[in-house]
Amino acid sequence: MTPSIWTLANLTQEQEKMLQEAEASLGGGVLLAFKGAEAPPTHLTNTQLECLRGLEDRLGLVVVAVRPA
Repeated sequence: MTPSIWTLANLTQEQEKMLQEAEASLGGGVLLAFKGAEAPPTHLTNTQLECLRGLEDRLGLVVVAVRPA
């Protein structure tokens, strides 16, 4: 098994408050904050997003798509 390149971010109270405010302004869902290697989010087409959502439903997990560093 490859070592994890991600860890949950250690947030200050101010950073946590900022995330909570952003969650509230987005109107639903949860924001996850990770600290890890350089891996920018992948821009997906609507079809790819549908596929990813289907995978999430089947796995019962949240999947985050990133571009390799």
